[in-house]
Amino acid sequence: MPSSPVKCCNHKLPIRVKNCGNFYVYYLSRAPGCPAAYCAGSKRVCNVGSTGTGTNCKDLYPKLTTFPKLGNPEVTQNNKVRFPCTIDYPKGEKDVSFEVTWTVDGHEILDPLTHQPVVSVLNGDSRTAYLDDDKLQGNLDKNLRCNVTSYHTSTPGLRSDSVPSNPYFVGFKVSTDSVVVDEKGGEKKITIESTIPIPCNALNQYDCKFPIEVHQGKDPTDLSWQSCTYDLKKDPVDGKYKTTITVKATRDFLTDHDKLHEIAFEPLFSLMNPVWMGYNISHIHIRTLDSDVTDCTSSGDPHLRGLTHKKSIFRLVQESKWQAHVATPRGTHEKDGYLTVHIQAPADDKGHTEGLCGSWSNTPDPDGALEGKDGVKYTDKQTNQFTNSWKLPPGTSMFSQIPKPEAHLKVGHQYCSCKQKVVDCTKGKGANNPNKRYADGDLFTISHMNAYDMVCQTEVMKDVTRYRYSADGEPIPPTEITSGRCPDQCSRQGTCIRGVCHCNHGYTSVDCSVRVGVAPQVHRLRGDGLCDIRSQQCGSINVVAENIMDSNTLSCKMQLFNEDGTLHNEVSTKGEFINFLEVSCPVPPNSVTLGTSPTQTIKVSLTNDGKVYSSVMNLKVYDSRCYQCDNGGKCSTKVSMTPDVTIVIMVVDTCLINGKCYMKDEQDRSHGMCDPAKNATGWSGTPTAVKGLDRAEKSEKSTHCTWIV
Repeated sequence: MPSSPVKCCNHKLPIRVKNCGNFYVYYLSRAPGCPAAYCAGSKRVCNVGSTGTGTNCKDLYPKLTTFPKLGNPEVTQNNKVRFPCTIDYPKGEKDVSFEVTWTVDGHEILDPLTHQPVVSVLNGDSRTAYLDDDKLQGNLDKNLRCNVTSYHTSTPGLRSDSVPSNPYFVGFKVSTDSVVVDEKGGEKKITIESTIPIPCNALNQYDCKFPIEVHQGKDPTDLSWQSCTYDLKKDPVDGKYKTTITVKATRDFLTDHDKLHEIAFEPLFSLMNPVWMGYNISHIHIRTLDSDVTDCTSSGDPHLRGLTHKKSIFRLVQESKWQAHVATPRGTHEKDGYLTVHIQAPADDKGHTEGLCGSWSNTPDPDGALEGKDGVKYTDKQTNQFTNSWKLPPGTSMFSQIPKPEAHLKVGHQYCSCKQKVVDCTKGKGANNPNKRYADGDLFTISHMNAYDMVCQTEVMKDVTRYRYSADGEPIPPTEITSGRCPDQCSRQGTCIRGVCHCNHGYTSVDCSVRVGVAPQVHRLRGDGLCDIRSQQCGSINVVAENIMDSNTLSCKMQLFNEDGTLHNEVSTKGEFINFLEVSCPVPPNSVTLGTSPTQTIKVSLTNDGKVYSSVMNLKVYDSRCYQCDNGGKCSTKVSMTPDVTIVIMVVDTCLINGKCYMKDEQDRSHGMCDPAKNATGWSGTPTAVKGLDRAEKSEKSTHCTWIV
C-alpha cells in the first residue's frame, strides 16, 4: 500500500529468466531460509510432501499413520515357522506398494544362501509380509524387526523413510539374568523358554523334548542343582519349548564369603535344525550369600543324665522344621555307656532352636542363662534342672514310635554340583542333608579322641584360606584333615596309615573293632523284641550288638517256633549293616503275618562268617486284637474263661476261636459267626450269606477295644 509504512519487499534476490519459445527457464538463487519459497502462477500450491497443483495434489508416497506390527511366529501346515509383519493401511487404494526388509539388532538380515538382504515387496491389497525362520540362522538371541518403506507403484523413486515395527526377541529367553541365593534361604527357580516354535515330527507331541546341560565354572560345589541336565519340553499349545531350573546355595558350613558364579550351558547339537545347531543359551549370573553356622558338641558325655540309670531320652535340639532326640544307653552295657554327639546348624535355624543345645539367637541372654522346656531360665549352677526339663515323657520320642510323615520333611529330590563334564550327586555334596545314623563310641577314651578330631576338623574345614582349588575351580580341603582320619581310632586295635586302619593280629573290619573268630555280642532287639502286626508291618527287626562287621557274610538266623515250643522252621537272611552297633534283619513270613495264628516266637541270632553265631534274642510277633504282650515277651489272651465256661473278661469286637482272632460278625461257612457278646471263644448262631458279603472288608478295619470286668 502506498500509504503503508511497511515495505512491500523485505528481500531482493537476483534471478535470471530465459525465453525458450514455448517455455521459460528460470535460474533461481537459493532461498535465504526454510520459510521462504518461490511461487509462480495463480493456482494453489500443494503442501510439503505432496505433488501437483491446485486441487490435484497427492502424497509423494503412501503415508503410514501407525507402525507396522511384527506378530508372534506361526507354524504353517507344512510344519514351517514364519514371522508375519502386518501393515495397517487401507485396502482398495491404487498405485500403492510397500517394501519390507528385516533387521536383527539394527543389522539387515542376509539370506544364508545368496548373502543378499531379505526383501519382500507388497503390491495392491497385500498387507502382510513373512520371514521364514531359516533366514535367522546365525541371528538368534537378538531383537528382530520388520522395516517398511512405502511408495507409489508409478513413482518407485519417491519413497518414504523406513518405518520400524515392534521388536521380537528370537532365541531362548531366560526369566532372569541375575539371581541371588542365600545359604539360609530357599530355592530359586529360573525359567528358560524358546520364543520360537521348533517343529517336531514325533507321533506323540509329548515326546518332543531335548536336553540342555548346566555347567558351573568357579567352585561348582557352592551351588546345588536338582539336576545337571534338564529337558526342554514342547508346549502342545504354542509349540515353544521350556523348562524350569531350580538352584540353591549349598549349606557347606564354610566361611567362604559371598561369591559370584557364571552359569553356562552346553551348545545345542541335538536339534537337527540348522537354525539351532550349536546354539548357546545365554549365561546366568548367580550370587551366593554366605551365612553363619554353629554346632553343638557333646563328647563321651558324662553330663547327660541317665548314663548309670535306665535309658532316658532327651530333646537334644528342635527347630521349627526338624528335631533330634538323644537316648542315653542303658548302664548295664559298659561299651554303650559313652555317647558322642555333634550337630551342625545352618543359618536358617538361627532364632528357631531349643533343647539341650540351647537357643541360637541374634540376641543371646546377657547373663548366659539356659532356657528350659518349662520356660524357666537356669543358671550354670542348675544344669541338672535344665537337663531334666528337656527329658521327654515315656513313649513320646522318635525311638518309641515312628514319627508321622510331614510333607515339608519329604526329600523330593537330591541336589547335584555341576562342573565341566562331571556331575556329582553324592549325598552330602548338595544342599539336602541326608539322614545320618551315628554309632556310640567303643571306649570312653576313643569317644573323646573322636570328639577332638571332629571338632578340630570342623574348625579347619570352615577356614577356606587353607583350601586349594582344582583346575575346574572346585575347592579341595586340606588332605591331612580329610584323608588322614581313621574310623574310631581303629578301636585302639590297629594303626592308622593315611586314613586306613591296619589291624592288629586277631582283629578285622574297617575300624578293627571285630575280633576274628568271635561271635557278635547281641544286647537287645529294638522295640523290646515285640512287634504288633496291627501297628507295624513286622518285615524287619533291628538288632543292637557289638563285634559286627560290614561284609557280604553278615547274616541273621531266624528260628520260628510252634506254640508248644517245637522248632517249626529256620531261615537265614542277609543282614543289613546299619552301623558298628546295629544290624537290620529281615523277618520271614510267619504264622501271624500269614493269618494262621495270633502269636509267633522267633529266636534271632547274628553271624559275621556264617559259622560262629551269637546268643539268641526272642522276637515276639503278635496280633493285638486278641493278645497282649509285655516287654519280657510274655503274652496272654484278651479273652479269659472261668472254670464254669462263663466269660469274665472279653474284648467287645473280637473272638479267639481255635487259636485265631476273628472280628465281630466275621463268619465261618460251616459253623456260624463271631458274636463276642454270646461266646468269645466259639462260633455263635448260623452264618448268613447276606452278612458275609462285607466280612473281608470289615475284618481289615481297626477295632476299638473296651474292657469289661
